[in-house]
Amino acid sequence: MLAMRLQIFTGLLGIALTVVMAQYLPERVATHFSFSGAPNAWSSNLTNTIFFSAMYLVMNLLFLSIPWLLRKLPASMINMPNRDYWLAPERREPSIKRVGAYMAGFAVGMNLFMMAVESLTFTANRSLVPLSPVGLIVISAVFLAALIFWCVRFVLAFRLPDR
Repeated sequence: MLAMRLQIFTGLLGIALTVVMAQYLPERVATHFSFSGAPNAWSSNLTNTIFFSAMYLVMNLLFLSIPWLLRKLPASMINMPNRDYWLAPERREPSIKRVGAYMAGFAVGMNLFMMAVESLTFTANRSLVPLSPVGLIVISAVFLAALIFWCVRFVLAFRLPDR
């Protein structure tokens, strides 16, 4: 499935980006910034690298496991539009595959968002310039717009078919 391959690719790309950027950062890196972009929390480069790599790994494993989990849970425990129709025995497996594709798409968005934020923090740590609040706002706005788009598409994908 293309969405899952893209998810795995962007997740691995995020980990690779984290490891490569760590080679160019000082031993102590800023990990949190105030609203003005000034650093106000620090950690070691190694801790930062492990944290971001673990975030990519855990988040992607979680999203990849959703189809497996949906196969194990009773329909009553799954929250999705028109659950009774889409999780009826004759439609359950194709519906789970569709949910898996949507979750993989969401994970791709999360991976790209995390890479963008990590790139901003990398730039702030490499220069004497504070983290760009405008950059963070733009990245967050793009992610929010993509999230709204994804939610609308997900709900529309699981509306009841016309009879």
